[in-house]
Amino acid sequence: LGGPTWNVAGTDGYDGGQSYADPVKIISAAAGKDYVLRFNRNRIAVLDATQTGTNLTPTKFIDLSSYLAATDEDGAIDMISGAYVASQHRLYVLLGNLDLFLVDPVGFFTLCGTTHSEIVAIDTDTDAIVSAADGGATTAPIVLGGYNAIGLLPDIAHGRLLAIHAGCSDPGPPDAGIPGATHMREIDAVDLSTGAATVALDLTASGYPSAFAATDATHIAIGFDFGFSGNIWDVTTNVLGAPIPNAPDVFAYDGQGRLLGSSTQFLSDGGSSTSIVSVRVDDGGVTSFGPAPFRKLPSFVSNADYWAP
Repeated sequence: LGGPTWNVAGTDGYDGGQSYADPVKIISAAAGKDYVLRFNRNRIAVLDATQTGTNLTPTKFIDLSSYLAATDEDGAIDMISGAYVASQHRLYVLLGNLDLFLVDPVGFFTLCGTTHSEIVAIDTDTDAIVSAADGGATTAPIVLGGYNAIGLLPDIAHGRLLAIHAGCSDPGPPDAGIPGATHMREIDAVDLSTGAATVALDLTASGYPSAFAATDATHIAIGFDFGFSGNIWDVTTNVLGAPIPNAPDVFAYDGQGRLLGSSTQFLSDGGSSTSIVSVRVDDGGVTSFGPAPFRKLPSFVSNADYWAP
């Protein structure tokens, strides 16, 4: 796009780990400061968004390696999402703490381990690690009940954060590639004043939560199994609400009643076709913008975001 670029690979890889940092989310805070969460690293890269140029380097790194669980053998804390709360000058970071070696070798589904997702907080004025509970005196993380964290959304109207978890499975029959029972697939609510975490929505009976976006102060659109289904959730309740017909595989919300994202159609010859679409939340009406122009086959679109013009 012609703007500045940064190299966030860093030198903090671990022995036997991936050579790439896998940046999964950029979170903008005040004063032109951006925070890059890197899934394969244990430090947050901090960027000066006022810089110009190419192949720039981060101004600093914030070390979170002390939060690596002793039983997490893959060596990474799995930073997966975060949320900036401007009123508190806090960046809340969601750590998956997922042991990537705990995967069924045939079915490639996540097996349950002994680790738990956690939330840590950064003071964006000083970039120091601080209490994740307002006024707390300890930098201990908030431990969540869910497993396999995939997203964090602020619910400021209710003074909390919502952490979304895809859960894990028991092993199925040996060498069958079939998962057993699902556990810890849920949305946890974290009270920012106390740090207490509770289950806000049990998703055990639902599919894999593959997409989510806040549509207003009290509602979140949740997509399951990459386009198989979607629902609206009123965050003041503990049950899923009305279905969203034609929900995209992954999506963002445009602030005008529409989900924007990708939709894949599977063809009779075994192939597939992916389009960029707009879907109305209220009635499922679809507008197609044509084939995905950036998709390299074979692959899939894993996320979507929307920047208001």
